[in-house]
Amino acid sequence: MSKGKLDLKSRLSFAISIAKEMGAMQLAFTRDQLETDRKGDDSPVTQVDIQSEQLFRKRVQQYFPDDQVLGEEQGQSLCSGARWVLDPIDGTRKFMRGLPFWGICIAYEVEQDVQLGVIAVPSNGLVWSALKNEGAYCNDKAIMVDQKTSELSRAFVTMPSRPYFEKDGFVEAFDACQRWIEHDPGFLDAYSYGMLADGRIHGVLSCSDKWWDISAAVCIVEAAGGKFTSIDGSSPKEGSLNLAASEKCHGPLLEKLNHTLYG
Repeated sequence: MSKGKLDLKSRLSFAISIAKEMGAMQLAFTRDQLETDRKGDDSPVTQVDIQSEQLFRKRVQQYFPDDQVLGEEQGQSLCSGARWVLDPIDGTRKFMRGLPFWGICIAYEVEQDVQLGVIAVPSNGLVWSALKNEGAYCNDKAIMVDQKTSELSRAFVTMPSRPYFEKDGFVEAFDACQRWIEHDPGFLDAYSYGMLADGRIHGVLSCSDKWWDISAAVCIVEAAGGKFTSIDGSSPKEGSLNLAASEKCHGPLLEKLNHTLYG
């Protein structure tokens, strides 16, 4: 699969368009119309999660019939080295309760290298997007991570709730980070990464990530001038403690986290 700019730009346009189409479908549902079930890991799923992924796969087959898809609800189609990665509703619990912070995450990767990312929040019409190394955008506005704050005591860093860190063995990192920073504005799934790329917060510390949760965010945050790594400084990965942050906050925070966890 070619990484040529025209090829990727056509896929970015497609990703933005299908994210808006999926968002419109999701917004048409009311809470009393939702049918909820539990998956094997006890996380919730609704018929809208499933229908959204089905719509995405249908459109991919229509416009890019040779492309493969990894989706949260239907898994992996056969992969030839290039694929779409989709979380149709990132923040299903919030969606179920009518809280306006769920998002749609779409990435396209070639040989495990993310080439584009789109995060859409249907409730407020915000769409963050990026091509690798070509800058990040919120709707049509170019964005960058915060360029000023370097002191962690003045940083806004968000993270999922403490039980996730307890389950994954990183609770010391959670507790320490809460002490170092000025404020945790509350973890809002994909929305948090958009806020980081837009310079509104300074970091996102996460664990229990699946690749569809973070692949789009990796592209967008890095294209906006930020850094997104695992705790050891390598590429973010499933099952790791992952840190996305502005360039000025990432290094100091990663160093302190490693000292806390490993001495």
